[in-house]
Amino acid sequence: MITSFAQLEEYLIRQQPSARIVLCGSADAASLKALALANQKGLVGVSYLVGDAQKTEELCAEHGIKLHQCTLIDEADEEAVVLTCIRLLKEGKADILVKGGVRFHPFSRTLLGRNNGIILQGKVLNSIMVVENIDKDGFVFISGCPTNAALNLPQKLSVVMDTAKLTHRFGKEHVSVAALTSSEEISPNDQAAVDAYGLSNMKFKDCVIHGPVTLGRALTNDEKGRIVPDYDVLFGSEPGMDLMINRAFRLSSGREFAGLLSHTEYPVAITSHVDCVETRYNSILLAILKQLDVE
Repeated sequence: MITSFAQLEEYLIRQQPSARIVLCGSADAASLKALALANQKGLVGVSYLVGDAQKTEELCAEHGIKLHQCTLIDEADEEAVVLTCIRLLKEGKADILVKGGVRFHPFSRTLLGRNNGIILQGKVLNSIMVVENIDKDGFVFISGCPTNAALNLPQKLSVVMDTAKLTHRFGKEHVSVAALTSSEEISPNDQAAVDAYGLSNMKFKDCVIHGPVTLGRALTNDEKGRIVPDYDVLFGSEPGMDLMINRAFRLSSGREFAGLLSHTEYPVAITSHVDCVETRYNSILLAILKQLDVE
């Protein structure tokens, strides 16, 4: 069982994946440093840097970043940057997409595009944040409904099971899921609570879903005042709730994070523009783990 990002790194190094990565928005120092670290560890072989070439070269020189087997592709427009990255994936030149300096809105909009997108047919985009626990082994996995869409019950189930599948990949045999809502009262006027209750009545051999559960009941505080989850997976049944949980965890110090987009044709490492090098590196590790399942 993998219970820390350090263990995940050790596991991947033993697998010798030598992933081929395309960095989307290369003029970003933290992303370049994370990619260089993955390169040094032997986890990344070929890499493509897509973005402002001059700024990328200046950042590498300024921070002493050295990348091997690297191709720099000059693109200024953000949509063109994402489309170029998708083309490299579809042409079989890269295996993993890593979000760098591009803004999330043009990034996700292009990924969802009807003609050039990479979302699996019949699926909805699943954004998963993986958080290393404090004072006990293991992780908590956070996912939910997109901020701009209200998913129906089958779509919510698909996201929950996709997240649980990643949890199993870390060696967790029996997964406990909290379907989170703003109220635990089941009302016909509260579709999120109704859906959470519907999810809780579904039976699976290796996954138990509880709901509706409020965030306050899903989390507790340890003796140092840090937020500790009582479940393996926290699923936001209301639009945008996963972002609220994300922010709550980021206010609690001492944790390591990683982000992944799932239900995509290729693994996608995703982070916030404020995330540190370690978070971006952990996200690359997560995407490489996902890629091993594809091969």
